[in-house]
Amino acid sequence: MLNEERMSRSEGEKCNLGATLARLEEENIDLQRQVQNLSAQLAEVESQHAQRSASILSLSSVICVSDGLRTRKAGTYPNSGYVPE
Repeated sequence: MLNEERMSRSEGEKCNLGATLARLEEENIDLQRQVQNLSAQLAEVESQHAQRSASILSLSSVICVSDGLRTRKAGTYPNSGYVPE
């Protein structure tokens, strides 16, 4: 009788372990999907950041060139006190 109880308990534990394993596998698949979605979102945000950084750098270059041309036309050099003859 003791053997039958052990076998019965063992079968029940196997059933519970099987259900737990199935639940964990489903959870793992859901988490993998979340990781994929978050990776895609991160890639998009990084791409947008790179585009904005390039735009800012380009605008900064234009401003520097514009300031240089304006300074040359005015014939002065800011903050130096130097005025060319």
